[in-house]
This record gives sequence, structure tokens and C-alpha cells, in this order.
Amino acid sequence: MKTCPKCGFTDWPYWHNRTLLPSAIYDEVCHFDDFQKMEPEMAEKIRGGKATGFDRLYAYRLITSSRQMKRSGGLVVRKPLEEYKLTGWAGPKAEKPSADKIVPIMTIKQREEIVKGEAERISV
Repeated sequence: MKTCPKCGFTDWPYWHNRTLLPSAIYDEVCHFDDFQKMEPEMAEKIRGGKATGFDRLYAYRLITSSRQMKRSGGLVVRKPLEEYKLTGWAGPKAEKPSADKIVPIMTIKQREEIVKGEAERISV
């Protein structure tokens, strides 16, 4: 559970980090059943899975992509509103490798020759 150091507000224990997606480091998830207990009005807004709901701090959406999630009611994803304004639900785009970062493939023999050359240069 998270507690605000300024005001002392304690968040519900149902929220968990969404750890499987590196681009979603600010996202948190909880089961839809638990979300209905916490925020019944917001649960009605996002029930169909097509709409995004907003409050003063977060954006919410319902995911029901697999059969198992549909049976359990789905997962609610919560993202800080500032992060949502910047990236939407997609998250930050991955960095594409540039030509500078491409490292040529070397064989073990080539690596040994490079190490041997560096060792000879250092010892001289």
C-alpha cells in the first residue's frame, strides 16, 4: 500500500504494478471486482472496455482481451494523468538502434587477437 507523506492518504491495497511491460512502468492494475468496490461510479463508466475514465489524478481503462479475463471481469489499468497526457495508453516508444550502436560480430579468435594486441601495447 502507498501512503502519501504530505496528507497521509493510504491507497487501496488492490493496486499492483504492471511489471510485464517495460514501457508501462507507471501503470497499475487491479481486478474489476475490486475496482467496483473502490470506485463504483468510475466502474460504470469504463464497464464496456471501450471508454477511458478520468478523475483528478488518474486515467482508467478496462482490459478484457482474453477469455480468462472476461470470466473474471477483466483488469482495470490505472495510469497517472500526467503520464497519460504525454503517452496515452501506448506508453513511450522504444528507441530504435542507430548505425552508431551496431556492434559488428566478432569471432573468439578475433577477440583474442584484439586482447593480445592491447596487452602488448600496455606492456611496452
